[in-house]
Amino acid sequence: MVTGDSRSIGAAIAKRVPADGAAGALTYSASPHKAEEVVRVITAADGKALAVRADASDVAAVKAVVAKTVKASADWTSWPTTPA
Repeated sequence: MVTGDSRSIGAAIAKRVPADGAAGALTYSASPHKAEEVVRVITAADGKALAVRADASDVAAVKAVVAKTVKASADWTSWPTTPA
C-alpha cells in the first residue's frame, strides 16, 4: 500500500511498484479522478492496483484498505509470493 498516490512522488512510486512485479492498493484523500488515472496507467501496463479513499492517519481506515486489498487480490493471479 502506497499512500498519497494520486500526486507527485506517491504517483511515481505507485506506477513503479507493478514494474517490480508487485500489486496493491493506492490510497487518496481528495482526488479520486487523479487516483483512478494512476490505476489506469498501472493496469494499462498489465499491473494490478485499486484506488481506495482513506485517511492514512486513521488506523481503522488503513485496516479497511488492507481488507479491501486482500479481498481484491483473490482475483489477481499474479499476486507476488515474495517481496520484489
